Amino acid sequence: MIRNTILVFVIIAIALFLWLKSGIALDKIAVGGYHIEQLYIKLDKKLTLKAEHITIPRPKASPSFGSIDKTFDRIKYLLTFFEYIELKKLDFNNNHLNVTYADNTLYITTDMYEIAGEIERRGKMLNATVSMLYIKKYGIRITGRLTYDIKRHILATEGNFDAFHIKGNFHAKKEKNQIIFTLATERFEDLRRVIDLFKTMHPAVKSWIVDRIRGKHYTLYTLSGKGKLDSEGRFRLDIDSLKGEAMVEDVEIYFQKGLDPIIARRLYIHYRDGALFFDLDAPRYKEIDLDGSKISIPGLADHHAVLKLDLKLKAPVDNEVQKILKSYDIDLPIRYSGKYATVILKIDVPLKKRKKHEKVKVKVFVRVDLKQGLASYRKITLPIQNGWVEFNNTRRYPLKAAVILDRGDAQIEDVTLPVVSGRLSLAKDRIDLREVRLRHSWIDLKANGVIDLPKKRAAFTASIKHFEVGNKQKYLQLRNKSLPVKLGFGRRVEAKVPSLTVKVTKQKRGVAISVEHLAKIKPYLKEIPFDFQDGKVTVAIRDLQHYAIKGSLKSCSSFFYEKDDSCYTALPFGITIAPEGVSIEAFQRRLRYDITKERIDLKQLNIDLKRLLALYMHHGKVIKKSGKNGIGKRKELVIIGKKSHIRYGEHTLVIDSYDITIKPNGDIKAIGSQEGNIVKFDKKGKRFTLKALRVTDRLLHPLVNFKGLHGGRYSISMEGDPENEAKGRIIVEGGALSGFSAYNNTLAFLNTIPALVTLQNPGFSTEGFKIKKGIIEYRQYRDKVLLDTIYIEGGTATIAGTGTIDLGHNTLDISLSIHTARELGTIVGNLPLLGYIIMGKDKSVTIGLKITGTIEKPEVSTSAAKEILSLPLDLLKRTLKSPAHIINQ
Repeated sequence: MIRNTILVFVIIAIALFLWLKSGIALDKIAVGGYHIEQLYIKLDKKLTLKAEHITIPRPKASPSFGSIDKTFDRIKYLLTFFEYIELKKLDFNNNHLNVTYADNTLYITTDMYEIAGEIERRGKMLNATVSMLYIKKYGIRITGRLTYDIKRHILATEGNFDAFHIKGNFHAKKEKNQIIFTLATERFEDLRRVIDLFKTMHPAVKSWIVDRIRGKHYTLYTLSGKGKLDSEGRFRLDIDSLKGEAMVEDVEIYFQKGLDPIIARRLYIHYRDGALFFDLDAPRYKEIDLDGSKISIPGLADHHAVLKLDLKLKAPVDNEVQKILKSYDIDLPIRYSGKYATVILKIDVPLKKRKKHEKVKVKVFVRVDLKQGLASYRKITLPIQNGWVEFNNTRRYPLKAAVILDRGDAQIEDVTLPVVSGRLSLAKDRIDLREVRLRHSWIDLKANGVIDLPKKRAAFTASIKHFEVGNKQKYLQLRNKSLPVKLGFGRRVEAKVPSLTVKVTKQKRGVAISVEHLAKIKPYLKEIPFDFQDGKVTVAIRDLQHYAIKGSLKSCSSFFYEKDDSCYTALPFGITIAPEGVSIEAFQRRLRYDITKERIDLKQLNIDLKRLLALYMHHGKVIKKSGKNGIGKRKELVIIGKKSHIRYGEHTLVIDSYDITIKPNGDIKAIGSQEGNIVKFDKKGKRFTLKALRVTDRLLHPLVNFKGLHGGRYSISMEGDPENEAKGRIIVEGGALSGFSAYNNTLAFLNTIPALVTLQNPGFSTEGFKIKKGIIEYRQYRDKVLLDTIYIEGGTATIAGTGTIDLGHNTLDISLSIHTARELGTIVGNLPLLGYIIMGKDKSVTIGLKITGTIEKPEVSTSAAKEILSLPLDLLKRTLKSPAHIINQ
C-alpha cells in the first residue's frame, strides 16, 4: 500500500512538473477564500507566475512588525523558486496591489504606497536595494538598502527619506526581538506636520516644540533609540534609550504669555534620559543679554513632565526684569540700577494635565548678582559695590540678600545718610547690619545690629567716632561713644537712644529729634550760654542745614531773672538754625536773639549784665580759638530792651527801655530811659561809669539797694571798679526820708527826749522827714561803703553826717548831726541833756546822734557835743553853706 501511495505521488509530481514545464493557464480558480483569475504558471529553471486578478481573504491576525521574519522567510523562498511574478490586480484587506518581480527586481503599487527595488539572495543573506518607497498619503519617499541574515534572523537597513519637505537619512537594525534605529535630517522649515503625526505626545510638550518655539529653519542632527517586540509583535520603545539632537535657526521662544519672545540665532535641542534640553545661542530678551540661559523639559519618560526655565539675564533690575518676574507672580522688592547685574531666573512649571480650576504650583528661584550701583528695597536706597539677592518661593522665608556698601548717599524715606562702607544681609525677614559706616563732616559712626521686618523694628549699636550738630559753630558733640539704638518703622519711622532719652521721628518734611532729659546729653553740648540741670528739647531737621529747636530748661543759672531777683527755674526757648544764620527765641518770644546779627531783643524780661558779660567773653575766647577754621571774628553784641530791668552785681537799673552795645573786648556802652529821663552806663576795662539825671525813686532804690528815699528826683553818678574801689554821688531834690530801720529807730529815740519832742515842726514824723534838697557822696571798697557826705536839708531841720556800712558783716557805724533853727528860750534849763546840744549864734540847736549795730536792728544813741565838734570843719562848711552850689553842678 505504501509503495502504491508513493508511486501515485511520484506520478502526480512528475505530471505536475511536466505540466508546469509546459505551462499552466487557468481562467478562474477558487480555493477557500482565495479567488484567482487568468492564472498562468510555468517552470523553466524557476517558476513564472502571472495573474490578472487575485483576491486574498483578510487574515485573522493583524499584520505586525513581529511577522517580518516570516515575511522575509517567504521572500527567501520567493527568490529561491520564482524567476518572474506579475500580479496585475491583487485585492487584500480593501487595498489594491500590483506586484511585479523579474530579474531580482520587485515593484509593488498599492492604494497606500509604491515600492520598487532590487532583491537577491546570496547564500544565507538577502540583500535589497530600495530605489523607491513612496507613501502616498503623506507624500513620503524613501530610498535605501536592506540586508537580512536568513540563519540568524538579523535585519539591517539604511537609507534616505524625503517627507513633508524634509530630507534625511536613517539606519535601523533588528536582531531577534530588539530593534535599534537612528535618523537625521537636512535643513527644513516646517516642523508642525511632523509633530502632528505623534498623536500620543504630551500636549504641553507638543505646544512647546511647535507653538512656543518658532524658528525659520530646523535641522535634526540625530534621533536614535531602541525597543523590543512583544509577544504580539508590537514595538515597545525603550524611552530611556531615546536620544536626539536638533537645531533651530532664527528662533523665537514665547516662554510666557503676555511677554515678548526670547530671540536667539540658534536653538540646540537635545533629548536624553527622558528629557528635552534647549541650549540657546546668543539669546536676547528685547535689549537684555540672556547668554548662558537654558530651557529643559524633564520627566517625559514617566509622564511627569516639568518645564524648567534657567534664564540668565545681564541687565539692570528695572521694569523689564520686574515684568518678567511679575508674570510668574514674583514681586521682587529689590530694585537695582547701575552696571549690569546678572539675574538667574529658574522656574519649574508642571506640564501634567490639570483640572479646569486647578492652579499650577510653579517653583521659582531668582538670584541677582549685583555690581556697583544703587540698590533699592522698599523706601531704602543704598550705594553698593556688589552683592546678591535670592528669592525662592518654596522656602518659608523666600527672600535672602547680601550687599557690600559703597561710598555714597543712602536714602531712607526722605533722609539722606552718607555711607562709606559696611555689609547688609537679609534672611528670615531680618536684616543684619555689619560695620555699616556713616561718615560726613557732622557724623562718623559704625552700626551693628538687626532689623526685624515683620515686627517693623530694629536694634543696633552705634559706635560713634564723632557726631556734631551745627554749621560753623558746633552745638552738640559726641566722640568715641557706643550707644544702643532702637528703631521702629510701622506707621512712622522712629528711632530711640534710651541711654540719652533721645527719640528721632520721621516727619513729612525731614526728621524730628526729641530729648526728654537734657541732663543726659549735657556733657556733649557745646557753647551753652547758661547752666542748667535738666530740661527737654525737640529739634526739627528739614535737611542737614535747617534746624528748628524748641524746648525748656529746668533749674537754670542764666542771666535772666525774675522780679524777686531769682533766676528763672524754667527757660522755654526756640532756636532756628539755617545757612543764613541762627536765631533764638525764649520766654514766649520775650527774648529774641539773632546770632548772625549778634542782637538780643528783650521785652518784659530782666537781665544780669555782669553774668551775660562773663558768658559773652567766654564765648569770645572759643570763637577766637576757632577762628583759624574759618568761623570768623565775633561782632559787637547789641541788646535792645523794653520794660526790662538790668542788674550788674548788686546794682539794678529799673528803666523803661535801653540799648546796650557789648564790644568784642568786653567794653559796654548803654543808654536807657526812665519816665523820659536818660540813664547812661559805660564800661571800659574794669572801670565803669553811670550817670542818671533827675530820675525817680523807682530807679534809685534797686540801684543803691536803699529804699529809704521816697518821691522826689535824683541825679546819680557812679564810677570806678566795683571789684576794688568805686565812688558815687546822689543829688536829692524833694521827697521824704522814711521807711527804713535806722530812721524808725532814730524817730523812736527822739521821742524819748521830752524837750526835743516839744520842738515845733522838727521835720520828723511817722510820715517821714520831708526833704528840700540833699547830697550823698560815698566810696565803695568791695563790701565796705564809706559815706563821705550825708547832707539832707528839710523844712525845719538839716541832717549831716558820715559813716561806714560793712555789707560783708552786715553792720553800720554812722554819725549824724540834726540841726534846727528853733530857739530854746526859757526851756533851755529844762533840758537834761544840755551837754549833748550845741547852741548856734542864731540860737539854733544841733544835736548829735550815733547809729551802730546791724543793718536790720540798728542802735541809736546821742553823741557828746565835743564829738559833734570833732566833725571835719570842711564837712560842716560843705553841708551848711554850699548845697546850692552842689545841686547846680
